[in-house]
Amino acid sequence: MIGVDLTFNGYPSLGYLEEKIYDGSNLEYADDTFDFVISVDMLEHVPKSQRGNIISEMLRIAKTYMILAFPTSGKSLVYEEKLERRYTRYGLPVPKYLKEHMQCGLPDENEIMQMIKRNLISKNISQHNLTVLPNENLKLWYLHEFFRSKGAVIFYSAMFVIKLLLCIMLFLASIGECYRKIIIVEKR
Repeated sequence: MIGVDLTFNGYPSLGYLEEKIYDGSNLEYADDTFDFVISVDMLEHVPKSQRGNIISEMLRIAKTYMILAFPTSGKSLVYEEKLERRYTRYGLPVPKYLKEHMQCGLPDENEIMQMIKRNLISKNISQHNLTVLPNENLKLWYLHEFFRSKGAVIFYSAMFVIKLLLCIMLFLASIGECYRKIIIVEKR
């Protein structure tokens, strides 16, 4: 397996992952190299002007599936702004991921879908399936981040209770308004 990122500093090595440093806009792999190309929580860290090119590259090297997971604009942005105000109000450092989200803006689901469709057309890929799935209830996401801002003792205690409740009520995890969307592109 190959992982592509701008940096792997600060993350423990997974051992089985070959780490490649790229910005994602010009990947060295041939067309249709990988059965699965998966991007989780990356698009919101890329300036809007570069997202189309990165999606094009991922689609180009994907043989069968491209899977994108990202927080979407709209209510997710409202909750992120609320979280940022909370950190600021209590004099806590705003997490790096949140700063980058504010700087780059959260991806809009419809814009990402249009980018994907344009790329499918330009690459003459007429046989495909597109599936959009909701992921991670927005209020549960906010609750998770809220407790994380409180510190480790409160965070881990609260997370234990929340995860226990989720195990009991698994169906709550991705219903209602969701923080993230997952787009699955199947090339046939």
